[in-house]
Amino acid sequence: MKPGEQSISNKDIIDISVVIPLLNEERNVERLSHSLIEVLDKEGKRFDIIYIDDGSTDKTLQLLRDLHNKYNFIKIIKLAKNFGQQKAASAGIKHAKGRVIITMDGDLQYNPEEIPKFLKKIDEGYDAVIGYRKVREGGLLKRRLPSRIANIIISFLSGVHLKDFGCPFRAFKRELKENIENYGEAGKGSSAFFVFWRASKIAEIEIDNSKRQSGRTSYRFSSLLMLLLDFIIIFSIRPLQISLLILMGSISVFLSGLLLLSCLLKFLPINTMYLILSVLLFFTGIELITLGIINERISRITSRVQQRPYYIVEEIIE
Repeated sequence: MKPGEQSISNKDIIDISVVIPLLNEERNVERLSHSLIEVLDKEGKRFDIIYIDDGSTDKTLQLLRDLHNKYNFIKIIKLAKNFGQQKAASAGIKHAKGRVIITMDGDLQYNPEEIPKFLKKIDEGYDAVIGYRKVREGGLLKRRLPSRIANIIISFLSGVHLKDFGCPFRAFKRELKENIENYGEAGKGSSAFFVFWRASKIAEIEIDNSKRQSGRTSYRFSSLLMLLLDFIIIFSIRPLQISLLILMGSISVFLSGLLLLSCLLKFLPINTMYLILSVLLFFTGIELITLGIINERISRITSRVQQRPYYIVEEIIE
């Protein structure tokens, strides 16, 4: 068979679906598509490639239409506007029919030739596989340290211990997405991460994280921060428990002990006003943080009750 051609037998069965959200990737989409086709053809399995146009303002959509006209296994989901990387990926995951679903970015920072490594782990019996970047771009304070801290917090909140939650290069069995919408915002808005929360057997593999070849990244570090907020609000009640019980109790004991020790050692007079004011301000700050988390949670519950869409699909081209 020629590159890109697939057997017509069992045409309704798709073995591999590759889901890729795109935002202004006109310089990369054709090269990425040809690389994917070359790699997936070698697997000898039926596949499709699902591109989600996340409100691109350049020629990305037109190039996708041209690719679709050439390759019928390239599908396009056009969102009404830019909804963000996680929601765009969720839209693609919802429409993916492959037995194995692979997600990745469209900026060529991740090499499609590593896909067989993910498929091999799935064949070994793992439910899901996620890549981790051993070498990260960006400075220590700007990217690497904040990412490490975010990963630690997300691992604690979700109970899923992974090295690199921010890595978009993943693979998982289709069964993990079944009934995902029953979990509300967690399933609809953060599908790519929610499936790992559901998976019972997860593998991690080291992948190459190349420097972006052209253009500027459309999804910045803020994406990981938004993911962290999602975990705090959606996936766990631990932050509320920490704020209301552990943190408040620990701080109270610490400040009480500090105040008593300072008075016994005569470092501070008992009636020191600024010390009392500091204690009051500190507790006020803790209360404001707690109220902020509760307010965010209530606003998301309200959105769910009102059935506001997490993304709007304007057009599907299959």
